[in-house]
Amino acid sequence: MIDAVDVDGCRIAYEVTGRADEPALVLTHSIGADRSMWSPQIEVLAGKYRIVAVDSRGHGRSDSPPGPYRLEALAGDILAAAEAAGLGRFHLAGLSMGGQIALWVAAYRPELLLSVTAANTAARIADEDFWNARIEAVRNGGMAAIRETVLARFFSPGFRAAHPDWYGRSEEVLLATDPEGYAGCCAALAASDLGDVVRSIGVSTLLIGGELDVATAPAGMERLHTAIPGSRFRVLEGAAHISNLDRPEVFTEELGGFLETV
Repeated sequence: MIDAVDVDGCRIAYEVTGRADEPALVLTHSIGADRSMWSPQIEVLAGKYRIVAVDSRGHGRSDSPPGPYRLEALAGDILAAAEAAGLGRFHLAGLSMGGQIALWVAAYRPELLLSVTAANTAARIADEDFWNARIEAVRNGGMAAIRETVLARFFSPGFRAAHPDWYGRSEEVLLATDPEGYAGCCAALAASDLGDVVRSIGVSTLLIGGELDVATAPAGMERLHTAIPGSRFRVLEGAAHISNLDRPEVFTEELGGFLETV
């Protein structure tokens, strides 16, 4: 069921699936994607969890208010959706931008969480120049201007031929993203650096990286692992940036196995 919550005039869309009588799992996606990227995990885990998959502002069915955005606002949208869905404490999993959102919540609102999973992310993702170049590109040429670059970073070589359905869906979602919403999220990532706060994270934490990820390389995630006390860290062989689609079975096994131990 698709629902929405108003956050200071911005409509944030979310979808609730799974079992209402089970623990809740909230999912937050990468920049340039939407909640549908989590479909392989939802299909497997919906029998064990109440799952709330959220479209971040600027993406999917959520509104795209004028930017720039801030990471704390993106995190606030996720928390508003969780509250609107009637959740108590919940597991939170995010990838890329969603991973930074998840780490922010774990650092600043740990009382809300049962656990946190942050995949293919970093305390700081790229630098300000990188994101400013992305902003300029989409404002001048729309989302098509970055299509090839982004999709090449999203997936491992051979993914397009092996999984044309998911490649096509990911391309469709990227091109349908509002350029101003995308630019707003780029600005949030350009300004975000969680290097000082991740050391305070005390909730159970799983970190998942991709062996072939050039956007958030395993070495950076290893530094996160070192910084977050007691965290678990797994690198998925042959996976690039969107590792939950690139290697869905093993990603789901890692996530599901972790959640069962919390």
